[in-house]
Amino acid sequence: MGFFKRWVSKPAQAVSLITIDFSKPWWSILWAQKGMIVVILLSTLVYEILDTIFPLLIGKALDRASISFLVLVLSPYLLEEVVSWFIIRPIITRLHAQTVESFRYSASRALLIIDPTAHATHSSGVSMGKIRRTTEAYFKLVKKLLDDLVPLTIILITTIASVLSYNTQLGLAVGAVIVFLALLFSTVITLVTKPYELQANRDDDRANHVGTESISRVQFIRSSFASDQVEKQLNDGYLAVMRSSTTFFMTYRLLRGFFVFIYIVAIGCIAALLISMIKSGALTSATALALLVMILRSTHPLLKIDKYVTEAVSAYRKITDFYTYIRTYGAQTYPVLANERGAELSSQMCVTDPISLIVDHASASYIEGKPLLKDISLQLAIPRSATNKLFGIIGPSGIGKTTFLSLIGGQLKPSGGHILINGCDIYQINDSQRQRLIALQGQIATNVFGALRYNITFGLPADHAYSDQVLIDLLDSVGLWFLFKEKKGLDTMIGEGGFTLSGGQRQRLNFANLYLRAKTYKPSLILIDEPTSSLDEVSEQKITDLIDDLAKTSLTLVIAHRLKTLEDAHKILDFCLINESSSLIFYDRHELHKRSPYYQKLIEGHALLEE
Repeated sequence: MGFFKRWVSKPAQAVSLITIDFSKPWWSILWAQKGMIVVILLSTLVYEILDTIFPLLIGKALDRASISFLVLVLSPYLLEEVVSWFIIRPIITRLHAQTVESFRYSASRALLIIDPTAHATHSSGVSMGKIRRTTEAYFKLVKKLLDDLVPLTIILITTIASVLSYNTQLGLAVGAVIVFLALLFSTVITLVTKPYELQANRDDDRANHVGTESISRVQFIRSSFASDQVEKQLNDGYLAVMRSSTTFFMTYRLLRGFFVFIYIVAIGCIAALLISMIKSGALTSATALALLVMILRSTHPLLKIDKYVTEAVSAYRKITDFYTYIRTYGAQTYPVLANERGAELSSQMCVTDPISLIVDHASASYIEGKPLLKDISLQLAIPRSATNKLFGIIGPSGIGKTTFLSLIGGQLKPSGGHILINGCDIYQINDSQRQRLIALQGQIATNVFGALRYNITFGLPADHAYSDQVLIDLLDSVGLWFLFKEKKGLDTMIGEGGFTLSGGQRQRLNFANLYLRAKTYKPSLILIDEPTSSLDEVSEQKITDLIDDLAKTSLTLVIAHRLKTLEDAHKILDFCLINESSSLIFYDRHELHKRSPYYQKLIEGHALLEE
């Protein structure tokens, strides 16, 4: 039993992930494993040849009435099975596992490193549905090729060669019938089913989109009292999938009945030819029977060739559909992962005194067309020894404040110009290096599915552990610990998207995570987008105090929802002044009051920060 356990676990110890480059052909993942595939094909060749001629060899053994010849005949079959057990089956298992899981890994990895703005125009439900379909498709394609189509091809060729060795006329006739049936079945099934399958795939994409949205946006749906509308979309979507897939499979089954009829007629013709050859004395009855048995054994799988081809072609279509999708999804325009461009830079190379932020004639937009920010420039520097490095950003909604933070925060690569922090272009380095330069909290408060501990420490190094008490103290300081201490504490589960929390609670949890990241990585620049927009005055003051603490060590830029958040700001940037000059300038309060009508209205209470 111990040997069996060790043997079944052997392939698992040898597997490895293969990163797929989706700009290359879909079969590149198979080409990367060509050594294993060649071994499998050679083994299949030997096995199927032996299996095909088995009736002829047994017939000879019976004719000779020789036990020794029978043992000689059986020996290669037993040897092949032993080789298959110890070599071929582990290789096949490894090939399937590496192909399927390497695709899933590579697809998720590709979506991870594509520029964040690309995801705004795509449905996560469609993406996940295509990944699921293509994962299954790779498995089916490899299985159909190696387990069915390749063996069937070898069997048919061996059969034709064997019959030719007995009688040329019969061999040519059998060969013609086999080629005709194979081409007819595979061609007709491929051409006829294509439009139905493509429609089924499109309907499946739409259903996946609605299905995923009904889960990921359930709080919004329920609060909008739109459950009936979404339920109808689900009903319509999955009913469309049911109808298109039913049409596809019905087409396949009707064609299969036609193929069976043609096959029976063809076998009848071959049998008639054998009878005529027996009558003419060209073949003995025993030889004719052996040949007929061999032909029946080898050609009977032809009745399944429509199924093999349908599943293989269907898998191919799903795979190529995903490759088309991912290639047009969006681009990765700057380094992300640690092994990409920029890894040669030491984190110390971007640590300077003073801390500097330079925006050099940068333009940016979320979609192609008119840029939201055009040819803007900023030069900001402050000594690390300065005790207050807090700078505020104000302006009405839609003027470009969040876009600006995305631009300097490594989320939105400028279409022109450069963003430099301490002299380092942030779009020439990777995420692990940005992590030590920038800490960012976005405008939308969201969380990941998992325990409270996982949420608050998300993004921290795996080998960097904070004590429970440190985490509890931080949660208490942002006014959250009371929610969890009577539950499971730090092990309390947070729902996906933070749906178990209110908007203000999610915002405070996000800030607690930002605070820990800032304390861990000690970045030069901290960017916070409306940290108190959903908070009451007490909670706002707690967050403001923690922001002031961060601003002691890092240049901290805050988009404020309330002026109170910027009470201690060293200087403030009014985005309304961007129309006067493409240069962004932070002013002290006295100078800003003289230059900015918008700020004057805020002070006088005649305007809101978010109009």
